[in-house]
Amino acid sequence: MTVSDFWFDSEPRYGYVMIALNSEDSAIRFAKEQYDYHVAYRRKLFTEQLKTWLDCAIFQLSVHSVSQVCTNSGDFDFPDFAEVLFPEWQEFAESDDYPQSEDSDRDFLKCRVGYTFWRVLEQLVAEDAFRDLHLASPTRVGFAFHDGPELTQYLINWKN
Repeated sequence: MTVSDFWFDSEPRYGYVMIALNSEDSAIRFAKEQYDYHVAYRRKLFTEQLKTWLDCAIFQLSVHSVSQVCTNSGDFDFPDFAEVLFPEWQEFAESDDYPQSEDSDRDFLKCRVGYTFWRVLEQLVAEDAFRDLHLASPTRVGFAFHDGPELTQYLINWKN
């Protein structure tokens, strides 16, 4: 298998981290399926339903733009390749001592776990820890919080 993506996927408030891997074949298959879907959807939207959607055409075109990468680790070949549990995180998140924030981007655990992911990925890349895997060119390395955006931190294994 040629690895195209290596991700940490987490929901810190529920106390877990999953390592997710995607294959190059799966990434290509996903891109093709998304391409076919979005092209057909736009054609239908702007031919059969033009009067309804013309006033928000830019929004619809951005929502239905084509991506060549799978951006949801849940759609990877191996979304739960490995799982590590941190029950202390969930206990803390459910306690009265947990610092509350109205802004999810400032959530106490997410910020600290995100920083930790960055540090771990920084170390893995610096130590060439992926060298024994058969990697696509390039391979995306990053993390995501469940139901949030994927945060690509590195593109490794560039070939000229």
